[in-house]
Amino acid sequence: MGMKAKLSLGALAVGIMVVSGLAYWVAGQNSHLVAPAGAPSPSQLSALPAPPSTTAASPATTPVTNQPSQSAPPPAPPSTTAASPATPLVTNQPSQSAPPPAAAPPAPAVVPLPAEAAMSEADRREVQEALHRLRYYQGPVDGIFGPLTRTAIRRFQHDIGVETAGYLTEEEANRLVAIH
Repeated sequence: MGMKAKLSLGALAVGIMVVSGLAYWVAGQNSHLVAPAGAPSPSQLSALPAPPSTTAASPATTPVTNQPSQSAPPPAPPSTTAASPATPLVTNQPSQSAPPPAAAPPAPAVVPLPAEAAMSEADRREVQEALHRLRYYQGPVDGIFGPLTRTAIRRFQHDIGVETAGYLTEEEANRLVAIH
């Protein structure tokens, strides 16, 4: 194979890695904006760092008045997005009849994963599925941690900034399966 072909393949490989890394980073940055169906509850994500607050006020926000209004809508719930020009930031108007907040359905019971040495085959499959979903692992989901799984675990550990031992601690395993 000629030198030019080797350089072209190398550049292609680097380009693919950069695009993959960027896509992974963007997905991680935007994961707090929209929760997909079946997303873990906030208690399941307690091991993950909280996203930064992005609340901002627009300079064109509706001015606040202390005038009572008969047809004033109830205040909107707090949001993590910037206020729109038509949304008042503060209201001192009494609400006529605000409905009570709806109760959230109870979260399903989550059994935390143990450290790798104490994992069952089902736990190992769950880890492999999470690694596959996050595109670290492309092998079979068979509950056997072979060389492909070890490499995927090391890549995950590298990305979260811990020692890349290739063996999961309890905290790392639970953090892995909580990421969506």
